[in-house]
Amino acid sequence: MSALFLAYQALPFLLMAAAGLLLPLLAALAHRRFGVGLGVMAGVYLADTLWPNALGLNLGINLFLADFGLALLALVAALRLASAGSGHPRAGAFYLLALIVALNLVQGLFLFKAAAGTAARPTFYALSACAYAMSFPMDKGRLAVLLEAFAWMSAALLLLVAWRGAAVAFDIRELLPPSGSFQPAGHSVWRVVASDASLVMAELGLSIWAWHAVAPRLRHWRFAAWLLALVTLGLQHRSVWLAALVGLVTSLWLLREHGRRSGVWLWPVAGVLCLAAAGLALDSGPGAARQGVVRDIAISARDAVALQGTAADRLGSWRQLVRQWADGGPRGLVLGAPFGTSMERYVSEDLGAPKVAYQPHNYYVETLVSQGAVGLLAFLAMYLTAFRGLWRGRADDELGVAARWLMVLLAVQLAYFLTYGVEFLQLLVLGAALSLAARWRSAPAKAPAGARPRMPMAARRAAPKRSSRSAQRGG
Repeated sequence: MSALFLAYQALPFLLMAAAGLLLPLLAALAHRRFGVGLGVMAGVYLADTLWPNALGLNLGINLFLADFGLALLALVAALRLASAGSGHPRAGAFYLLALIVALNLVQGLFLFKAAAGTAARPTFYALSACAYAMSFPMDKGRLAVLLEAFAWMSAALLLLVAWRGAAVAFDIRELLPPSGSFQPAGHSVWRVVASDASLVMAELGLSIWAWHAVAPRLRHWRFAAWLLALVTLGLQHRSVWLAALVGLVTSLWLLREHGRRSGVWLWPVAGVLCLAAAGLALDSGPGAARQGVVRDIAISARDAVALQGTAADRLGSWRQLVRQWADGGPRGLVLGAPFGTSMERYVSEDLGAPKVAYQPHNYYVETLVSQGAVGLLAFLAMYLTAFRGLWRGRADDELGVAARWLMVLLAVQLAYFLTYGVEFLQLLVLGAALSLAARWRSAPAKAPAGARPRMPMAARRAAPKRSSRSAQRGG
């Protein structure tokens, strides 16, 4: 019997033994180092984006790569939070929401079996990522690693967009899915990645434009903000446009509030001009590259403003889901429905409207139906807690920039959840914000260093008034 044959026969056992050793080792490293957990989440996210329909491991139920990665980090987070000291956030709203999710999952498993687990997956992923970030006291190093992780994920997503965009532009059938498009019928062929991937790139563009000081090693990436804005526009996810606009306005407000007035508008204005020029050039290009990108963007913007297409359908389905929640009895009103409960409704209230059961494209409505009024209030309370702490710390000499950066990302998320569901990378940021906000839990709010101090009202009233004539004399 040859050594090669023996090695071949032993390979499955060696792989199983390596996996048995790898998972505990990975858990131990993730327990000690925040960057290791970020690497696990980034790998899971990119793999799921690259192979969105990859088959899972069938063990009675289908288990996917994200199940293993996020379950591992959930265990690590539980161990860290159980041994947490006073430096960790006292996030009562998070624990309340997690308890409601657990109760609805247990009841759903009894009633609906595997369907409950499938419905609970996104919420479980998101809470696991949030808990993992919350379990680490945030400092300059960890926040820099967080922004750098978003940067490298965005770089990988840009390559994927370029690859798929070339396949669409030149109609390379071998690189296209069997349907011929990366999006369902009726959507622009240029939506080559899902909205959550576009959101990650938009968030990085905002971050490196105004808040690159959080991660000094990214200071040379600022030019990429224009490229990321162009890609976000071309992907035509209107929900991401709205969320990015909210982030831009919040960034400009926080920059002015901090005293950075000169040049604040330079980058956005220059970026808009470059986007318009690039879009027109692409739309008038020769041959197969001419695919009507600007025309598609204009149609998408017009439909969004006029509440036509999917926007109108979603408004109608939200009303129906809210009515279902209102008719759900005391248990449904307070705690929501068990996971696995059908969310069937019609896309509109017109006769003959088709029936759908997919995610309602509004996480607030989804949370109201799935976790009830208490769950929705707990979810919003997490954001309120984070905003309050970050607002108090926005003038901190060491971490004030990071506090303002996280406030921008939280504002982006709140806008995005108006039309889409939860995604674990976003609640990873919320967990980091809650952890950082805990540093200033009871500290009085300070004015930013660049802001002009205001005289108290009593002092202004007591101050002697100068006449206009004396003011002209300079006396």
